[in-house]
Amino acid sequence: MLTLTATKSALFDQEKQLLEEVQRRGIEETGEVPNYETVYMRIQAIEEAMRRLEPVNMRAIDEYNEVELRLSDLQGKRDTLFTEREQLLERIDQYEQLKRDSFMEAYISINANFKEIFYELSDGMGELLLENPDDPFAGGMTLRAQPKEKTLQRIEAMSGGEKSLTALAFIFAIQQYRPAPFYAFDEIDMFLDGWNVERVSRRVKTSGSKVQFIVVSLRKPMIQAASRTIGVTMQENNITSITGVKLNG
Repeated sequence: MLTLTATKSALFDQEKQLLEEVQRRGIEETGEVPNYETVYMRIQAIEEAMRRLEPVNMRAIDEYNEVELRLSDLQGKRDTLFTEREQLLERIDQYEQLKRDSFMEAYISINANFKEIFYELSDGMGELLLENPDDPFAGGMTLRAQPKEKTLQRIEAMSGGEKSLTALAFIFAIQQYRPAPFYAFDEIDMFLDGWNVERVSRRVKTSGSKVQFIVVSLRKPMIQAASRTIGVTMQENNITSITGVKLNG
């Protein structure tokens, strides 16, 4: 009898301690404590669910950590690629704008030169027209020329002399904007009349103060405008003879 009383007292003490532990941990009571059978069945169900998960890969946690590190590394590389892509696109836009600005600067200057020189050579009007001024690289450029007292016409309909003057005005316009070290002209005055030959020769002489012009010509005004003249003739037996020519004045 004494033993039962002591056991009962010990159980009450354990119950009291458990209640205090529950309160200390902040666990709320949700209802009655299930009986032994219910707890046992629940344990059996959990163990059965665990058996269905077998075989367990004991390296799964390590593999997960490795994959997570790999994923983090790939995400970092992806972010770097995205950043570099944006930087490249921005740089491309800058280069495209720089290219357009450089082209438009050259176009405006050469167009102004062409207008001036074409008027000088022909007393007419000429200009360079972009097909697409907003996006010059999406279209071409048209060269419009109207010699004095002539109607505006396509270059195909011009005479040989008018074509020569137009082409020379364009070449001189580019030369005036950005000169080359020297220019070689082969009978550029072939289709020109005497008056136009004199105009072209004056332009060559004026431009020749900054760059060198090597001109093949049979026309007197062009020869007289040269600072040095070399005569080339064909002798007997097809032998070429080269002589210096001294010009007066």
